[in-house]
Amino acid sequence: MAFGRTWLASAAAIAVAGIGVAPALAVVVDGNTSTYSTYNTNAPSGIAGFNNVGTVNGSTGVYLGNGWVITASHVGSATFQLPAYSGSTTYSVIGGSAVQLKNADNSNVDLTMFKINNAPALPTLTIGSSAPSVGTSLYLVGNGYNRKDLSGTSDKVYYSVTGSGSSTTWTQLPNSVGANASGYQLDTSAQAVRYGQASTVDADSTTSGNQSTYTINDGYGTQPVFTTVFQDLTGNANAVSHDSGGGIFDSSNALRGIIIAMATYQNQPSDTAIFGDQTDAVDLSAYRSQINAIMVPEPAMLGILGLLGVFGLRRRRA
Repeated sequence: MAFGRTWLASAAAIAVAGIGVAPALAVVVDGNTSTYSTYNTNAPSGIAGFNNVGTVNGSTGVYLGNGWVITASHVGSATFQLPAYSGSTTYSVIGGSAVQLKNADNSNVDLTMFKINNAPALPTLTIGSSAPSVGTSLYLVGNGYNRKDLSGTSDKVYYSVTGSGSSTTWTQLPNSVGANASGYQLDTSAQAVRYGQASTVDADSTTSGNQSTYTINDGYGTQPVFTTVFQDLTGNANAVSHDSGGGIFDSSNALRGIIIAMATYQNQPSDTAIFGDQTDAVDLSAYRSQINAIMVPEPAMLGILGLLGVFGLRRRRA
């Protein structure tokens, strides 16, 4: 069953479209109804990067190492916290350290890095050296809203969806009888650092074979992304709106992507995660050299980079 898709790339894009924006942050994970409050809130085996995911501006960011945090540019730089690693400890931003990543043609990317004071003693993350191929097993990590506890045998909600395009109508049903869509409602009063699994899909319909990335412009930059799809499989996950800045890791603990967008069905009820929804993440392999150069600049370039930072701030003010 196919519905019309609506891409929610950023808060700004949603505001322009006239859609109400609620501050949501987290990945939502299928399964384990009875203990969802603690479900997947401990680092999975081999994925130490779980502890590197934290909060920025009410959204999400990932600690890379050497004092540097990466997030979506539309999230911005601000006080950083790492709930899974250091609880409520706050890490302030070093003034003037924020850097927005660039493409080869000097156009903007919806990725920003900034440096924090009193850097945590966490290992430096490895950035993936290539785009994840179709079918790659991945872990989505975000800090935010839980699924809503419906106090029944299942937290799932079911819908009958009729019509098409802007005339699509969703009718909630008491159970799965007659349903052609299902998923979860969100609890906007509770959040936790949580992970879930997913695999990349061939998101570019104009290509064939193992092409797993395509390019989008979300108003903050143009970048290659790969996409995962929310499936009705225990442990499978999807980002909800405003999960921007969350990390996507592979089974070797390499950071492969930063979440910047999601896609939902046409007229999908608000504050829901429906099976078939999609998560878009920037393919970090395209910016691996740039990220590494920012984290560990050559000694001879330190003075020059400092001046460039000052000039960059002046250009932004103008």
